Amino acid sequence: MSKSSPRPGRPAAAGSARAWQFKDQWLGKEKGSPNFYRYWYAADGERRRVNRESLGTDDLDEAKTRLVRIVLGDAPSDPLAPTEVYFAAVMRYYMDNHGNQIRSRAAAQRAFDLALAYLKKVTGKEAPMVADFSLARQEGFMRWCRDEHEITAKSISTYLAMIRAGMEYAARPRIVLDSKGEEREARMLGASFFIQASEKEVVKVTGLPKSRPRDFIPSDPQVAAFLDATFDENDEKEVREREHLFRYCIMALNTWARPEAILELNVAEQVDFGNGLIDLNPKGRAQNNKYRPTIRLTDNLRGWLLHWNQERPIAYAGQPVDDILPRTIKKIAARAGVPQMVRYSLRHYMNTRAMRVPSDIRPDREERATQMGHHDPRFRTTMTYEHFDPDYLVKCMKATDAIISALDNLSAKSLFAPNSLPNRGLTIVAGQGKSVA
Repeated sequence: MSKSSPRPGRPAAAGSARAWQFKDQWLGKEKGSPNFYRYWYAADGERRRVNRESLGTDDLDEAKTRLVRIVLGDAPSDPLAPTEVYFAAVMRYYMDNHGNQIRSRAAAQRAFDLALAYLKKVTGKEAPMVADFSLARQEGFMRWCRDEHEITAKSISTYLAMIRAGMEYAARPRIVLDSKGEEREARMLGASFFIQASEKEVVKVTGLPKSRPRDFIPSDPQVAAFLDATFDENDEKEVREREHLFRYCIMALNTWARPEAILELNVAEQVDFGNGLIDLNPKGRAQNNKYRPTIRLTDNLRGWLLHWNQERPIAYAGQPVDDILPRTIKKIAARAGVPQMVRYSLRHYMNTRAMRVPSDIRPDREERATQMGHHDPRFRTTMTYEHFDPDYLVKCMKATDAIISALDNLSAKSLFAPNSLPNRGLTIVAGQGKSVA
């Protein structure tokens, strides 16, 4: 069943006053509460009863907006043509039912928001239909993204691919839990709607340069400069506001993981301090092509996790951070004098740098592939029983600790948690990969 989060409402009096209605749901208030509720009829045997759920706001306009969003997220009983389905309805349906299973929910939401803003502008409609996003309008959207938002051809292509995924999702039969708490089969679109997402076509339409492969691998001094640029330790305000960026970098270096796996890590549920393991795949998440392995817990990260003492270490203003935006990384990179750095640079750096550590701790290709989540899927079942082998990813673990020790010698900020020191037996590697202590 597709994921969704509606909660069946509690029974309410059938005579609740209707402040406003949208389709088969309406707004009203309950005695003793300032907030608006949404109401709907739910089947209850042979009679109908009224259910309710608080919308958490006492502002009528905001309550209307929330009700519309909820109702639009429901698929119709019978699939409809693109001329009959709101563009925003596909967006809501896709994000509510599938958003938690995609790599970057924030990026997908931005893709739909940009397209919706463009459609509202060019059509003059407050609620454009799917059919309004014709091929001609898609090309106009490409140029609009270029001119109004300075978005690259690669990013425009990525956004259109996300919108295409939403359209395809809406055209397939699904078992969903709707806004009334009822489980049913649904399909929003009668057929998939064509979306042109080829970067080649985006380049042709916009004249923007085609993206080049990311072959940049930073040096040790460049990585150290990038870490120092996460914040200025002499500025207390900046330390408070940018601490989460430093934590993200520390976890990226120690795990070699993709951004989503790092940001979603829950220490209490995924870190086994006793056996020294990190399961990068949280409970309930189905493995996909972006496989998340179980890896060894490094000494460096163990120290930081114990020092931070938080289930979700990457937090801002007390709330877990859902995404580290590419533009944020660009700002840090520019500050460090390494403009080529992107979110994946630390992951690629660790994989490459591990090949230059002393031979006694140097992981082979297979071990590095496992650490990165690139291993052969045919052996995933076998790997389930290898995690507790004392030699499992041990060289990746030792190489990682050694590389961070080398970076610590180059960084102005200590890369070791307070009251935490490298193990005495740890190999320290110099810039050229020679053992110096």
